[in-house]
Amino acid sequence: MRAPSSSNVTVDQPGRLTFFDGAALAGGLEGVGFGGEGGGVYVETTAYDYYELIGDYVREISYTGGVAAAGGSSINVNNHYWGRGGYVEVYGYDDVTVTSGAALPGARDAGAEGTGGRGGNARASSSLGDVTAKVTLAAPGGYGAYQGGRGGSLETYGAGVTHNGAVNVKGGNANTGLEESYGGTGGYIGIVG
Repeated sequence: MRAPSSSNVTVDQPGRLTFFDGAALAGGLEGVGFGGEGGGVYVETTAYDYYELIGDYVREISYTGGVAAAGGSSINVNNHYWGRGGYVEVYGYDDVTVTSGAALPGARDAGAEGTGGRGGNARASSSLGDVTAKVTLAAPGGYGAYQGGRGGSLETYGAGVTHNGAVNVKGGNANTGLEESYGGTGGYIGIVG
């Protein structure tokens, strides 16, 4: 068996990718309309164990680029998953580097029974290597007249982890003038090395 050779993957996407989903249209504030989930970016290398058999594998992965993936607005939907923000996910076997500005907000639902969309997710992880994340993330929950959307998440996992960048995963606001309305819960930040 020959020794595995290694290569690196670099994704350098200039400008900003935009993956907005459509907004729902319904008759007035009493109708019901479902907004869609924002799109996203997914980059993954194949595990070393598989490529050891054929003699080639990817050692490091690097993603650079901005992403805008907001969910589409809804009307009177009582579920955080409609109008959910999109995602950015980068998975590698060895070292992973992500440099991105990501806008993944949950959508607005201004209907009287409306629940704001959940904020999106950004993840970077490595099976054996280090993760360097230079990510500015805006993934708040969306405004919901009855209930604010839940905040999104930032997750980085690796042998060693470095993160640098502002993160907003706050819960969305609700209409304070509506009796028994409440804001969305905050999101999740996990940095594990």
